[in-house]
Amino acid sequence: MPRYFFHITHERTEIDDVGEELPDKHPAWKEATVTAGQMLQGIDGKLRPGTIGAWK
Repeated sequence: MPRYFFHITHERTEIDDVGEELPDKHPAWKEATVTAGQMLQGIDGKLRPGTIGAWK
């Protein structure tokens, strides 16, 4: 089973050095979008244009 790594950049970069085994890119995309949604909730209105990095 492939291992997917979710590196995050927002004000600083966090490298996922563990990853997660998922059957293919579809569940990986779902995991990435759910996690991104949870992170955005935690930002609590502090997100400003130009401060969010790219998902890799």
